[in-house]
Amino acid sequence: MKIYLHIGTHKTGTTAIQSFATFNRELLAEYGVHWPKERLKPHSKQHSSLALLMRAGEDKKVKAYLDRALKDAKASGAESLFLSGEAFSHLDSPNISRFLAMLEGHDVEVILFFRNIYSYSVSALNQQMKSSEKLLPLTSLVAVTRTHLNYTGLLSRWEEALSPEQIQLRNYEDEKKNLLPRFFNRFGIPAAKTKDWMSDEPRAQNASIDLVTQLLLTGTGANKTMRSYLDTRDLYAGVFGDAGFKFPVDSLVAEAICQPGVADLSHPRLAPFKDSLMKEPRKSAGLSDDAIADYFEKLGQFALQFAKEKRSKGKKSGFLKKIKDKF
Repeated sequence: MKIYLHIGTHKTGTTAIQSFATFNRELLAEYGVHWPKERLKPHSKQHSSLALLMRAGEDKKVKAYLDRALKDAKASGAESLFLSGEAFSHLDSPNISRFLAMLEGHDVEVILFFRNIYSYSVSALNQQMKSSEKLLPLTSLVAVTRTHLNYTGLLSRWEEALSPEQIQLRNYEDEKKNLLPRFFNRFGIPAAKTKDWMSDEPRAQNASIDLVTQLLLTGTGANKTMRSYLDTRDLYAGVFGDAGFKFPVDSLVAEAICQPGVADLSHPRLAPFKDSLMKEPRKSAGLSDDAIADYFEKLGQFALQFAKEKRSKGKKSGFLKKIKDKF
């Protein structure tokens, strides 16, 4: 059976792709593609849990899942199985080899997206801050982000186990404006049909708090879990609007992370995309006094609402604790 393994990378429209597949299993099935309905915690709309299990040495659980997915795909009459999870991009060579050994006898094709290193670095830094229960030192956050800019290393690890023909490289910068139609066209689904179905499905977005405000929140430990981050993000969006506010700091952060020699795009197969992936961000002209005043006004509104919610939750939790102690 043909197996499509979409491994990210992070921040390249993976959430949108996975959400579309989840809400449109029937459409994929119509074109012979099986998107497994079964999920393993903690991921409800993708398959990164398989990669996490591999890293934990839980090979038997991974093999059992793959066997069930392949059995279901065959029973449904599908010609291919589609799996997607960004965590696969972080597997080391031994884990990759063991995972692919479980799929021996099948035709595996890996789909791998790369993003401009500057825009990726800012997005990844924000992702790390909102996903961490405890804020790492800024130097550590930067160091982790920089390890993900070794595109050559990532590609080489998968090429150790697969032929180049089995690894489909995609440039997110070229495809982001028409991502879903172009992605699912690989499965034979016409772009027009994907667009028709897109209009009916829930929008999947990873909206973010602007980097300046996020640094303030994370630095104070305001968001200790992903759940609290999501609540804060909803509150932030209500004050700043759906588009969010962007201080002209992203380009400065990107330049600080992407110092010369940090990113490795030396792999020959990355050559056609290198200019796009290495393009430096446009310099910001700065903000007007009115724009700065507007930001701090909204920040004040957000801070007041945030404080009220925190105090409210604190009182509720204290009240519940008193009741629990009595019983």
